[in-house]
Amino acid sequence: MGKDMPKGHRAGDIDAHLRRAFKEIESDPLPERLLGLLEELRRREANGSAAAGVEAAAPEQDPDRG
Repeated sequence: MGKDMPKGHRAGDIDAHLRRAFKEIESDPLPERLLGLLEELRRREANGSAAAGVEAAAPEQDPDRG
């Protein structure tokens, strides 16, 4: 199927599929965890201490992964 299509047409087809996929998730709400981290970052930036809190906002390490 894809062998007979010109490269430009296949690339346009891929672009269209990607646009459609991202359009669908674009309207999904952000997870609560991400909203909380964004709020914390805004608060720290407002207080001038964003750089000091980078470690606190990072996800926890999985103890099994070492």
